[in-house]
Formats: sequence, structure tokens, C-alpha cells
Amino acid sequence: MRVLFSSRAQLTLLALVSLILFGIGLLPLFGGPSYEFSLACGLVVPLLATAFNAGESAALRSTPLTALHRGFGSGFGLAVVAVVVALVHGAREGFCDFWGDATFFAVGPLPGALLAGVWGGLCGALLGGWQSKAKVPVAVLLGLSAPLVGIVASLVRYYTSPIIFAFDHFVGYFSGTLYDTVVDGSGRLVTYRVGTLGWLLVAYAVAALIRRDETGALQMQWTARPVAVRFGAVGLLLALGITWAGPQLGHYQTTASIRQELGHVALSERCEVVYASGISQRDAHALARDCDAHIRQHEAYFEVAGPERTTVYLFASSGQKAHLMGARDVYIAKPWRQEIYIQASGFPHPVLGHELAHVMAGVFARGPFLVAGPAGGWIPDPGRIEGVAVAASPRQDDDLTLRQWAAAMLRLEILPPLGKIFRLGFLGENSSKAYAVAGAFIDWLKETYGVAAVRDWYGGASLETAAGKPLGELENEFRAALSQVELPDEAMGVAKARYDRPAVFGRRCPHQVDAVAMQANRALGNLDPSKARELYDAVLQMDPTNFGARVGLGSCALREGEIEQARQAYAALLGDDSLSALEREWLEERLGDVALRDGKLAAAAAHYDRARKLLVDQDDLRTLEVKRAALQGGEHAKLARRAITDLLIGDPAFGADWSTAAPALGRWSQADDKAGLADYLLGKNLYARGRWEEAAEALDVALRRELKTPLVAAEAIYTRLKVACALGQKQVVDQAAKLYAEAKGVSPGRRFTAARLAERCLGPAAAEPAAKEQQAP
Repeated sequence: MRVLFSSRAQLTLLALVSLILFGIGLLPLFGGPSYEFSLACGLVVPLLATAFNAGESAALRSTPLTALHRGFGSGFGLAVVAVVVALVHGAREGFCDFWGDATFFAVGPLPGALLAGVWGGLCGALLGGWQSKAKVPVAVLLGLSAPLVGIVASLVRYYTSPIIFAFDHFVGYFSGTLYDTVVDGSGRLVTYRVGTLGWLLVAYAVAALIRRDETGALQMQWTARPVAVRFGAVGLLLALGITWAGPQLGHYQTTASIRQELGHVALSERCEVVYASGISQRDAHALARDCDAHIRQHEAYFEVAGPERTTVYLFASSGQKAHLMGARDVYIAKPWRQEIYIQASGFPHPVLGHELAHVMAGVFARGPFLVAGPAGGWIPDPGRIEGVAVAASPRQDDDLTLRQWAAAMLRLEILPPLGKIFRLGFLGENSSKAYAVAGAFIDWLKETYGVAAVRDWYGGASLETAAGKPLGELENEFRAALSQVELPDEAMGVAKARYDRPAVFGRRCPHQVDAVAMQANRALGNLDPSKARELYDAVLQMDPTNFGARVGLGSCALREGEIEQARQAYAALLGDDSLSALEREWLEERLGDVALRDGKLAAAAAHYDRARKLLVDQDDLRTLEVKRAALQGGEHAKLARRAITDLLIGDPAFGADWSTAAPALGRWSQADDKAGLADYLLGKNLYARGRWEEAAEALDVALRRELKTPLVAAEAIYTRLKVACALGQKQVVDQAAKLYAEAKGVSPGRRFTAARLAERCLGPAAAEPAAKEQQAP
């Protein structure tokens, strides 16, 4: 090492890497040994290490074994530099999960640095005897070839298969998405590094067996070092074996391996649904029919024909999707492959239309990825990409329209400039805000300047060419239009809570916080409040203001039967002036639940009334109305209170439980043959559990009886519409759609969603039988 670091080239390399990594560590999320910093090290260090070591070894005419030793030492030195820089930034910013981050760092960029140093040194040594002025530059290029080939291979896999994640011997692990904050690849990275060890052994064997004769020519001496041959053979078996077993170990997947794992295919006129075991044929075919209908709607919206066939990969869960293609809670479309990737989520699927809109937009896009953006689509513009999809398929069951949400942001003075949204600056905004603003502008542009302007702009034309005006002028018109939009008073508080939040880059320790919070919620759901409390405390150590963890501690007290302790915890949180309107609503509702469970009906009513004043979401408002129904007197009050409490609140130790709520609702329905609330709740929950026929029966009973609350009556109609659509009952869909259009208290956003659903269900394919069922090829 002393000889190594007396080298000017090595000292230059160390200094350069130190400066680059230190600068990277100053960026948000990159401070300390985080996933982002590990990824940056995996990209920067190997490229510089291979280049410098290859050039130096070629210039020194080192023997292969000497070059390997120097390269290993250089890689180790660079790994130490990376660790030191990570620790410095961690000390400055604070560590999120020291041992977890350190483990990921140890199996991520550090082995890649060792491999890069070894590979670079060996490349230079192999060319050391070449008598040419081009020797050093050629050695550098040869050294760079391996890490660059690895990156290119990952890009090829991304382009030619469904996967978005990547494992690489030099870089380490790339999760593939920005919005999935839970990064879970360290276990698979450990097995992948067994392959890296194999390649290091192969490199050692090659270096030990090669000799340079008097003329400078290289010779392989197979019999001189039998131990090296054995090491090389073992290493090659390890490296090739790990590569061959990649799909089984989760290091990569192919289209064929994912299709084989999912195992089933449902075909419709325009869509192929590749779906997992555990998803029924009925549900897969219903989704395929809805896929056809979404495509027809998109063709009408964009006034252009879509692709002949689109493939939908339907995974059983977010965990299965994350393992097989890389995205956990994020839904993905690949327009150039005419494919989308979603997990099962009931009928109608909440994001099916959005992801199909991405594929549809690819029809009038340019570039290899068929997305909008400068340089012919080579540089994506996420604002245009997501804005077009949001405009064509707004968020399902949202209470306000896109322009109403944008208008609320304008009045709150949090509406971002469009020049930031329609650039990579989109990623620096809160995702909900960026999506809503982009969608609102695209929809306004289509209505004001025509769909051809949208298509042309998405296809690569400048906005001035597509619409006849520059972005600044259009933005002024857009803001003027928003200033005329009418808004309910409650919308402002909800908009502030939803949109005035930092993006993932503005959060502290988002990966660790969300991963531990997910574990805590799982522990609470598994009736282990002591474990959940420990995990919530860990979340608060990283993020002291985390609302979910703070209220989670109160929920732990409930699970332990400490009702008064839970009430005090919730009440104390209400004293925090920094809470948003939605957070205050949540606390008021939980306090109402505690009071209702404890039989303190007047206190429950007061909490529910305060919560109601903070809401605009009709789902939440409707839930409050149902809970208030439990406070009413009358002949069947006891039955109603028991059923509603079992369904929506539950026992303190076990929480809400359908197995106890369902019979309680049944007893209430039988006892009170005039009111329809019990039957509505039965039908709503049966529908959510995929029991469509039984849900239809219960909802029909509810609609024949009296539903006093307008929001409940409207939701009963809307749920019956969805059930009828799922079952292919066109006549019922038509009747329910007409009733819902006249229902009282329904928000504009929900009327729009229901009308679009009815349009899809009443289309030519809505009630046709499923085409065929087959095993995935």
C-alpha cells in the first residue's frame, strides 16, 4: 500500500474521487451511507478506478499478478475513501439506520470498487508489452468497457423486458423507481455478490497463470500453478451459476420468466391480461373487458387509434410485483412495449385507465421510449408524460376536478410555475401536486386549443408551434381560467394538506422511515402492540414529526386495552398547531371512536361534528355519517350501534373484524325491515371482498328500503353500478347511472367518474363473455 500511494496517478485518483463524492453527499438524500449515496458511489468509483488503474498498469508494464495486487489495493483504498466520506456526511446530517445502511453499503459499492480496481489493473497489464503510443488510451478504454457494458446490459434488459431494477457487479443495486421509498434489495444483493466473488477469483487465476516472456508476449502457464487453476474453476462456476440462477434468485427477470411465474392469461378484443395464481378467472376477464373499454375512451379523448393489443401484467400483490419487475407501490407503463404492470386492486381497477393512457400516448410520441421530451424523446419530460395520462384518466372517485384542485393551489399560493412542472423539476415537487397541476393544464390546453395541440406537443413540437403561443402566455391564460373556478370552502384546507408537503427529496430518511413504519403497522395488525410501539419509537427517532408514528403509539395503547391512555395521546396531539386539517380530522374521528366504543355518545357526536367541518372527501364524510347513525336512538338502536361499531371501530384488542360485523349487520337487517343502512353496509363490504352476486342482492334490498343519508343513498347506487358493471348487467348499469346522475350531494368529480364507468360498461364489449383462458406460454 505504501508503494501504491506513492504513485501520483493513485493520489490523483483518491483526490478526485474524494471531491466528487463529497460534492454528491451535499445533495438531498445523498448525505451518509444512504441508498442514493451507495448508488452514486457504484456509478462514480468503478469508472474512475478502471480508467486510472488500466492506464497506470499499461504505462508501468506491470506483470498481471502485480497489477492485480495494485488494483485490489487501489479499489480497497477507494472503498475506504467512500466510507469516510459517507461517515462525514452522516455525522453532519445524522444517521438514519446506521447498521442497515452500513450493511447495504458493504455489499453494494464496496465490492464493486474492488472489482473495478482489479479489472482495470489486469487490462493495463495485458497491454503492457504492446509497443505503441496508443497503449495507455487503449488500456483505459478496455478498462472502462466492463462497467460500461454492465450499464448497457442493464439498459437493454430495461428496454426488452418488463423489469425496471438492475443488479450490476460494479454498480451494485438500482431499485428502478423514485417514488417507491421502501428499497428492499439488500438480501438479493448478498447472493449477487457471490457472483462478484467468483469473478474476482477468475481474475486472480488469470493473473497468476499469465506470464510475459523475453519478447513481451503473454503466455498462459496452465501447469505452473494448479491451485490458481482450481481457484479459477471455482470462481467461474460461481459466477456462471449465479448468472444462470438469476431469475430464481431475483437478480433479473425476462418476459418469459415473469409469464411463467404468473402463469395465466385472459384475452379480450384489445388486451391480454397475464395474471398470477390467486386471482380468479372471473376477475381477470372483468379487468380485460374494462381494459378494452378504457382503450375506446382514450381513442375518443385523443381522437386517434390506439395499439391493436396491449398487455397487462396483473400481479397478486405489491410484494410480488416488486420482486418480479421492481416496482412495489408504483404502477408502471412501458409504451414502447405496449405493456403496463399493476397489482390486483378490485374492480374497477383504480389506475388501469391511467397506465393505459401512457401506452395510448405512445401512438403519437417519438423516440425509443415513445414518451414526450426534448431531444426527440430521449430526455423524458415527466410533466408532459404524467399530465397527459392524468388528463385522460383523472384519479378515480376524486371529489374535485383537476381544475378545482389547481384553483385551490392558486389561491393558497402554492401553484408551481409551469416551467418547473414541464421539465425534470417535476421530480422535485410533491408528486400529488405535480401530477394534478400537469393534468389540469393538459386538460385545459385540450379544451382551449384542441386535442391536436396536445398530441403535437407530446410528439415533440414546441408548445408555441403546437398551440401558437409560448408557455408563459399560456400559463397566464391558465391561471386566469383557474381564478374563475368555484370551490367549496372545505377544499382549501384539504388542498393544503394534500399538496403543501415536501417531495421525497425534501424528506429526511424516507427509505428507512417508511420501511420501519410499514413493519410497525404490520406488527399492530398482527396484534403485537409491544413490537409495534418499539418500531414507532424507532420511526420517531429518525423523524420526530412523523404523524403516522405519533398516532400509532395511541393505537398501541388501544390494542393493549389502555383506553384512557389512548384518548389522552390523541387529545395531546390535537394541541400541535403544525398539524394539517386532515391530520386534525383523523384525530377528532379517532377520539369520537374511543368515545363511541366507551358508550359516551354525546362526546362522540361532538368529535364527529368537529371532524366533519374539516372534510371534503365524500368517502370520509359518508363514514362519519354512518358512525353518527350509531348514536341515534330508537327501537333498533342497540343492534345498529353494535353492528356499526364492530364494522368500523372494532374491539380494542382486535380492531374491526368482518367475521363479527357481518352477523351483527344481518341481525340488524332482519330486525329492521324498513331501514336499508345495514343492507348497504353488507353490500358495500361484500363488493369490496369480491362477492359480487351477494353484494348485488344486499344492495338491491338496501335501495328498496329507506336510506336517510343522501351520501349513503348515492353511494349505494354507485356501488350497485360498479357491481352491475362487473357482472355485465347492462340494464342495471343504465338504470343506476341515471339515478346517480340525479342523486343529491354528489361531487362533480364523482359524477364524472361514474359517468365514465357507465360509458365503459355500456360499450359493445361490456357484457360479452370472456374470450379464452389458457396457460401463459
